[in-house]
Amino acid sequence: MQPKSLLLALLSSPLLATALRSETRNEPEVYGWCDFTWANAHKVQNVQCGAKDRKCDAHSVYAMLEVYSDNGKEKEFARYNMGAGCDKTDWDDTKHSWDNLPRSNLAKARVKACVDIQGGSDKCYYGNWVDNPYESG
Repeated sequence: MQPKSLLLALLSSPLLATALRSETRNEPEVYGWCDFTWANAHKVQNVQCGAKDRKCDAHSVYAMLEVYSDNGKEKEFARYNMGAGCDKTDWDDTKHSWDNLPRSNLAKARVKACVDIQGGSDKCYYGNWVDNPYESG
């Protein structure tokens, strides 16, 4: 098998089509996650985010995906506002996609989970980075 054919076979393998997850860890106020797949070097797809209110106070919580290129943050999207109530887990049924063409390739993504502070700055926590295997850097 030619090297180019092998590379194309690897990139189209089901392993890379499997949903990836970025999630916050052990945060006292909010747990957030986003599941998604990388379509190619400039597109993220099948994004579904969810959140859990851990503090059970009067503040709602939300989660969204932050997508970065080598030039910095490109976009925050697929925001999900959790409305299920105290200590409940809920998620978005809609699958979102975003394509960064023609600007630059997307290098990585992570979840941003926040407590909505009315009349003040939201308190946010960040999940693990998930690198884009199609992006060459």
